[in-house]
Amino acid sequence: MLGESCLVWNVRGLNSRARRNVVRELVAQENISLFSLQETKLDTCSVSMLLDICGAGFDFVFLPASNTCGGILLAWKINIWSVTTVLTRSYSLTAKITMLATDETWWLTSVYGPQTDQEKILFLDELKEVCDCCSGSWMVWGDFNLIYRAEDKSNNRLNRRMMSRFRQFINETDLQELYLKGRLYTWSNERDTSTLERLDRVFTSEEWALAFPNHELSALATECFDHVPLLLKTDCTITHCMRFRFENFWPKCEGYLQVVEEAWNAPLPWSTSDADAFRCLDFKLRNTAKMLKSWSAKRVGSVRLQLAIAKEITLRLDAVQDTRTLMPHELALRRKAKLCSLGLASLQRTLVRQRSRITFLAEGDANTRFFHLQACHRSRKGHISKLRTEETVLFREDEMADAVFQHFENMLGTRGIQNNYINFEELGLPSVGASMLDHCFSEEEIWQAIGEMPNDKAPGPDRFTGLFFKTAWLIIKHDILRAFQAIWALDGRSFYLVNQAYMVLLRKKNDASSIGDYRPISLIHSFAKLLTKVLAHCLAPHMKDLVKLNQSAFIQTRLIHENYKVVQLSAKFLHRKRVPSALIKVDIAKAFDTVNWHFLLSLLRHLGFSRRWLDWISLILSSASTKVILNGSPGRRICHARGLRQGDPLSPLLFVLVMEGLNALLSLADTRGLLQTLLPMVKERAFMYADDVVIFLSPAQQNLILTRAILEIFAGASGLTTNMSKCLISPIQCDLEATVNLLTNFPGKIDPFPIHYLGIPLGIRRLSKAALQPLVDKVANRLPFWKAGLLNRAGRAVLIKSTLSAIPTHTAFAVSLSSWAIKCIDNIRRAFLWKGAQSAKGGHCLLAWPRVCRPPELGGLGIIDLQRFGYALRMRWLWMKRTDVARPWHLLPDEKEPIIEAMFQASIYVDLGDGHTALFWSDRWLDGKPLAEVAPCLCATVGPRIKKTRTVAQALHGDLWTTDISGALTVQVIFDYLLVWDMTRTIQLQPDQPDRVCWKWTPDKIFSTSSAYKSFFIGQQPVEGATLLRKARAPPKCKFFIWLVLHDRCWTAARRKKHGLQDDDSCSLLTGT
Repeated sequence: MLGESCLVWNVRGLNSRARRNVVRELVAQENISLFSLQETKLDTCSVSMLLDICGAGFDFVFLPASNTCGGILLAWKINIWSVTTVLTRSYSLTAKITMLATDETWWLTSVYGPQTDQEKILFLDELKEVCDCCSGSWMVWGDFNLIYRAEDKSNNRLNRRMMSRFRQFINETDLQELYLKGRLYTWSNERDTSTLERLDRVFTSEEWALAFPNHELSALATECFDHVPLLLKTDCTITHCMRFRFENFWPKCEGYLQVVEEAWNAPLPWSTSDADAFRCLDFKLRNTAKMLKSWSAKRVGSVRLQLAIAKEITLRLDAVQDTRTLMPHELALRRKAKLCSLGLASLQRTLVRQRSRITFLAEGDANTRFFHLQACHRSRKGHISKLRTEETVLFREDEMADAVFQHFENMLGTRGIQNNYINFEELGLPSVGASMLDHCFSEEEIWQAIGEMPNDKAPGPDRFTGLFFKTAWLIIKHDILRAFQAIWALDGRSFYLVNQAYMVLLRKKNDASSIGDYRPISLIHSFAKLLTKVLAHCLAPHMKDLVKLNQSAFIQTRLIHENYKVVQLSAKFLHRKRVPSALIKVDIAKAFDTVNWHFLLSLLRHLGFSRRWLDWISLILSSASTKVILNGSPGRRICHARGLRQGDPLSPLLFVLVMEGLNALLSLADTRGLLQTLLPMVKERAFMYADDVVIFLSPAQQNLILTRAILEIFAGASGLTTNMSKCLISPIQCDLEATVNLLTNFPGKIDPFPIHYLGIPLGIRRLSKAALQPLVDKVANRLPFWKAGLLNRAGRAVLIKSTLSAIPTHTAFAVSLSSWAIKCIDNIRRAFLWKGAQSAKGGHCLLAWPRVCRPPELGGLGIIDLQRFGYALRMRWLWMKRTDVARPWHLLPDEKEPIIEAMFQASIYVDLGDGHTALFWSDRWLDGKPLAEVAPCLCATVGPRIKKTRTVAQALHGDLWTTDISGALTVQVIFDYLLVWDMTRTIQLQPDQPDRVCWKWTPDKIFSTSSAYKSFFIGQQPVEGATLLRKARAPPKCKFFIWLVLHDRCWTAARRKKHGLQDDDSCSLLTGT
């Protein structure tokens, strides 16, 4: 398709010749053939003025300004575009445009949004009317003067009512916003402390996005204006390097295993004695890929071409059938073509689904168009059109490839200098027994690692998925085991052949422009991933013994939310106690990529790793090589000299061990009294989740200088350098002098509360609506409602469970979401399920939302109830507080949630042992009952503080519980006293056995979130047939229909008669049978 450059720009007036010259220069420079200018402030536009604006060869239509406000100009090159059917409204100009070269036609609406709320409502209503007039492909662009997400504005002064109306308009018209490269905002008020907003946008219909899948929208320089000009290119074809890719449907095809066996067992091009295990494995994988590709071309061929041929045959035979009777062989051909169309369409959907990377949706839950649009969106979003370096901006592919190569060659391919050496003996680090890690690889653990490999992902250079290893295991097993035996024997000859990787660059932010704005992720060879996965399985169980509790990343039994919890409670406690302090978020530059290998190996040696393990890790690191993929094409090879690869299962564990070095240095400074203690209850001052480091410090000069010195020492030893300019400082109870002292001795940026930590808003007070608005926006933006039209209701339900519900769950684990936030998110989820829109009234919903959110066995869809699930998630904190007192947040005071507290107390009981854990007055330790039930009047005389601290062992020792009683001794109190006295006579403690806190809702008596969640539904009546439906093996859309039947929500004749919609309840299909 021929591509054209289009421009949309708010120019804030064209009365000045200088401004018109700027526009003309841009039109010529970018070769613009179609453009729209808003806020021209012109009453009329003459041909001579148009020549000033864009030069010769253009025609135009014009919407005059109203009292020097507004005005829209739409102009086009007459030899490229044809414009007809012009519609003008108060705030918009619409025209039907046709690209002459391709005959592509669509409606284009240029808008300039008004300023007042009342006018904005009229503006949106006007656009809805325009939408009704524009059937088919439609584009709306211009200055809307509206936002619909909190992130579209640089401050928290939001008009939520208008945001909601704008979002509702977008969803009702099924528009999708084009992804904007290069900028977050499109307007600035041009003041010293600027307010930035994203007011200029481009929206299109689904038909336009399908017609122009390779479009690109980018931002240009504002020049002398306050609005950003937006450049739209209709066709920026993204070139892809044609590489082998294992297709998931191949194992279902006849002859697949025979081809694999023939290719795998083909003779080697060299003598067996000269070939090591890895050279053989590399040859066999390459040969198998070559043979499978050839077999697929002959056996399957081009699915799209065959589908087009089958459709064409059917079309021609249908046309012939209109004029004569088809011959028998023609009827047979027609039937075969129809059957082939059916099978090929299903195969095409399978292929497109694999490209889209949406694996949680079954193929029948969405149509092929949905997966195709998703794949196109991924391709566009990953495309890099330009890169900014220190000297210039690069646009050519070869120049960008050279810049990327040079950047990562300097980072990964250059050995870092180790300026400092740490005496690990002084740090008090733990040690792991070498014999615990050293054991020969078994076939069972290799097969377990293969079982965990995803079936539909093959990002590495060899492009084999986990499905290949599983389906061809009996054929390839011998060579895989031989390669592992070579690793055990430390025979690393040719290991570099199977230790290669591709590197992709993922955006860290929407306005990524330089290489540093992208996160490098390694896509490693399938065998290297298998090997590192097996090693990670061996190391993972020992990580909790090697790493302190204030690190929680990638460690079994520890949660990411624990770091958030302890940081949140520490900050709130310091604020409540009015202790001057600061929360400092340390930014470690290029963390994984700059780890010094010498430091890592020295640390591992001190931690007790065997010589064999050190050799394995040295082999994996030193033989690694990477090619960076830029816009689908691999670059030159980079041989690693430092760093860890993000994407290999072992690297995260090694990185956590490296960070334990910094953890130990800070702990040593604390132990020796070099850092000022904040409060006795704040046991730890540093908390780490991978490279996210938070440190609590007193604003005293000595603490800040010492902490900087520790960070510099650690950087000189490990290669992990702190970027001081990007460190964020959040003062707690600091006056102006203390804040100035912070910035003087620890140069960073002030980031006042509420802040974001680990993706969750963190504040020292209750979170406001403004703090939670980004969460609501994230849920709403995660699945634009135009996608709902491409999904059936079963597919929408799957997306709600996997996406719309998962986003707030991460926050609800650590923070109690307000009823306002839950209501907003529920409205989005409910409307997406029933109507595929932003809002749905009661008439659109076939079943009440609380019934939809019940568990499947109770007749619901299994969509989580956010309120109850949040309760269940946060109940885990109470469980861990009772069962693991070593957690760093254990002693810090936390806000009470009465519902969670009551449900937790009703769900646990204590198996009595030594009595040091069970609470005498509040726990269920008497045959599963608490004393509050056995002797309520007596318990009422005991103070709440004593109830929380008095253990059974303390109470029974010398009948100390009798001293806890206070207040008037009524007859009922005395009766309860005598009852408890008699019952405690028979209690025998077991000093050698600790108490065990038991969870009553699981067989193993251990807390689980799912059981806690289901406990909130106890007492609700199940729907007959719901359990049978849940276990049924049927397509999701069929199960969804049966689910509606179970709830009597299908419009059968009987139900229509019940609602007075028809007189007869008999089925018309069965009449007369």
